[in-house]
Amino acid sequence: MTQKSRHRFTAFTTLYFHFFVLILLILFFQSTAMAQKSAALNVEKLAVSFSIIDNNYQNKNQALAKFSLTNNGKKILPATGWKIYFNIKSMISLENTADGLVIKKQTGNLFELSPTAAFTGIKPGRSYSTQMITDRIINKNDQPEGFYLVWNNEPTKEYTIKNLTINKPAL
Repeated sequence: MTQKSRHRFTAFTTLYFHFFVLILLILFFQSTAMAQKSAALNVEKLAVSFSIIDNNYQNKNQALAKFSLTNNGKKILPATGWKIYFNIKSMISLENTADGLVIKKQTGNLFELSPTAAFTGIKPGRSYSTQMITDRIINKNDQPEGFYLVWNNEPTKEYTIKNLTINKPAL
């Protein structure tokens, strides 16, 4: 074998080696992405419940409500990495700000519910509840609606929470 043909053989072998490594890297990252996707909670198994506890809370024109998030899936809702958005026409706040969730007004009637460092996630078959204060809930127009989850690593993709229960106040 001449030196010229040996050089061509080495260059050809190096090219195939790099191509092989590239294919392995693509397969590795694709399988990692698929594993992360399959490890994520199925949002269709997430349920939201909003129930009025007292529609004249502290003898004021405000309501105390119980907000519950139930994980009916097989995977944990993680302690971080997500936000739930919803619409409600009045201001809303948490009764106890140390219980693991925080509510922020985004714009107009849009609010964001997100976990704090105190939140530990929701295991399959378990629920997490907190109390919220809002203006009195008189009719359907006053109730929260349009709940959807956004994963922090997919900020442009919304997952609608379809399993929603709103318990109307006794008037």
